[in-house]
Amino acid sequence: MLKFIFCCLFNLILAFASHAQLFPRQDIPVIQDGTTLPNAWLGGLDLPQFSGGDINQDGREDLLIFDRKSNKILVLLKDINGNYKYAPDLEKFFPEIVRFALFRDYNCDGLMDIFAFVNTGIQVYRQELVGGQISFVQAKTLLEFDLGGFDVNIYNSNGDIPGIEDIDGDGDMDIAVFYSLGTSVPLYRNLSIENGFGCDSLIFEEYTSCWGLFSEGNASNNVNFDISCKGGTGTPIPSGGPKHVGSTILLFDPNEDNKMDMLIGDVSYNSMVFLQNDNTSLNAHMASSLADYSYPSYDLPANVEIFPAAFYVDVTNDGKKDLLIAPNSNTAHVNTTSSWLYENTGNTTTPFSFVKNNFIIDEAMDFGSYSFPTFFDHNGDGLEDMIVANGYVYENMGTTIGNLYYFENTGVDTSAEFTLIDDDYLGLSNFGADFLRPTFGDLDDDGDKDLIFGDENGLVHYYENTAGFGNPAAFIQTQLQFFNIDVGNYAHPQLIDVNQDGLLDLLIGREGSYGEIAYFWNIGTVTNPVFSNDSSNQAFGKIRTNTPGFIPGYSAPTLLQTDSNQILFAGSEMGFIAGYLLNPDSLKAGSFALIVPKLFPSRVGLRTNLSIIDIDNDDVLEYFVGNARGGVSYFSSNQPADTTIIDTTGIRIRERMDDVLNFNIYPNPSSSLLYVSLLENVKDYSLQVFDVLGKAIYELEDLQIQAQAIDCSSWNTGVYYVKLLTREGRFKVKSFLKE
Repeated sequence: MLKFIFCCLFNLILAFASHAQLFPRQDIPVIQDGTTLPNAWLGGLDLPQFSGGDINQDGREDLLIFDRKSNKILVLLKDINGNYKYAPDLEKFFPEIVRFALFRDYNCDGLMDIFAFVNTGIQVYRQELVGGQISFVQAKTLLEFDLGGFDVNIYNSNGDIPGIEDIDGDGDMDIAVFYSLGTSVPLYRNLSIENGFGCDSLIFEEYTSCWGLFSEGNASNNVNFDISCKGGTGTPIPSGGPKHVGSTILLFDPNEDNKMDMLIGDVSYNSMVFLQNDNTSLNAHMASSLADYSYPSYDLPANVEIFPAAFYVDVTNDGKKDLLIAPNSNTAHVNTTSSWLYENTGNTTTPFSFVKNNFIIDEAMDFGSYSFPTFFDHNGDGLEDMIVANGYVYENMGTTIGNLYYFENTGVDTSAEFTLIDDDYLGLSNFGADFLRPTFGDLDDDGDKDLIFGDENGLVHYYENTAGFGNPAAFIQTQLQFFNIDVGNYAHPQLIDVNQDGLLDLLIGREGSYGEIAYFWNIGTVTNPVFSNDSSNQAFGKIRTNTPGFIPGYSAPTLLQTDSNQILFAGSEMGFIAGYLLNPDSLKAGSFALIVPKLFPSRVGLRTNLSIIDIDNDDVLEYFVGNARGGVSYFSSNQPADTTIIDTTGIRIRERMDDVLNFNIYPNPSSSLLYVSLLENVKDYSLQVFDVLGKAIYELEDLQIQAQAIDCSSWNTGVYYVKLLTREGRFKVKSFLKE
């Protein structure tokens, strides 16, 4: 088995350069409250932003979610019965986005494009179908409008969500967003149609600086009506107003009078303000007598802590768009009731009826925020159960509760199934600290696994298991602040014999300025562990999990041992999980080689962590991942059914270019000479070799012969990538291991 694991990991490392990676999976059933969760492995929702669109071109409107908590796009495909099914294999095709993302078809080609945040503004990605697969190209790095002959960006505050709809009804997308130096809403009118370009251009003018003739109050969410401003109607308002703080905008027409209305969320409030337009959509006038400061006051008013945002998508499959409301604050917000659904009743006077506050959340494992899955046979039946820790569940007025969840493996050894048994495992919600991070191992050599867990204060604590081998676990609190270990903040421990001396050591991830990992080697015995700050390496392998320019790193170590190597995977604040090859001579000092820069095809989210196990005994490893959104995802090298190919019937698409350049490299691994041999007749090509950090260490240009020999004898041991590129842009990358 260990030899197989090593081969699996070795092949995984070599696969990255040729883009064969781990695949997201969803086939392990998860049962909660007697119900099998249809989207159990979604990974959680905290700050969802909802859009609708037919992403796979099957004639049904899918659900496209951007979760601001983890800056992550999630795709849920609608099936023939109107149910949503999570499609994680599509995520790798989407661009990296932060803060907000709204899907709109701006160029009228039937494909959903993306309007997204960029520093103090809005950028746009255009969707294309290439060979039946989704792709996105950047259409605009920054949306601008003409101001007296100068191009000026359409300002969007860091926390705002703008209103993006066809306001004037001409077929192209217009934008309403709060003014950067005040509390009014300019309308940026798209002139693509007016200028004869159809709807595929993004040409804006500031039509009016106070669309709707209203402004927000300076210190509250009260609204001032019937103000005057330039453009459309009225005269310019005076300058020098207060700087805008934060608001969200939904433009919609719930009463179906063909006049665009508005729903506003404010950064300091839980409620939403509805403004009804009694004039044309272009020259809007929000009527003071029709305002609703606790919308919908005729039903259950939204009360979403804090800074709510509203979205308009048909999720009940009746052809009418429903109202969805979610928090938009990244600092303090509800995280288990963060998706309010109001069904559209069709009544234009009272159009929305509250359904639930956990839409989609109730279909997945969701434990609040900052989840971490690990595995331990709690009941002694020989099957590994799943223990999931959260960072916290957010309750009213800032109260948070951290705890553990116990999922019993109710399957068989070849087919796992997890059933929620206890949502407060060991009663640790009363422990008094958040961000509990458990790890299990036999510290006293009595045949059962004991419990160590870290907390948000950087401390670790010891609970002894007194059950004995084969019995259901029975933990007793044994030592708080275990050996006075303190790693600063957010201790994330793993019990494992790092130095192969037969004693369990401690690897501890932490917040840290750079996300360093601490290594405490056990200087005791198999029955009496001893740890000391004096017997520790506070910068294990000189690993830093922070992304340059971003601190801290929030490291989360997972060491996987094989018969001949140890691979250390490290989760991080930014969400990338990297793999390092441990050097046994550098455990107490020195550095480790980075061999896997990014483990997964796309980021699962922010603040990631990892547990690795062969849960179904098929000699294939499963990778279970927690993240800031509070759920769990899992991956395997076994590929599921492919949903990335799109039905392009009736759609004009660009044909895929045959850009693959075929060549072989041998021997692999190599210690001295590496041979590169083209399998086709190609002239004028270049050859480059890169290390795992992306640095080019060897280059040849204008090559004419079909075979090359490279002397790599002086190179450091590790993984390298060979890239061949023709003048026409055809290329391929392959990897090899230098011994």
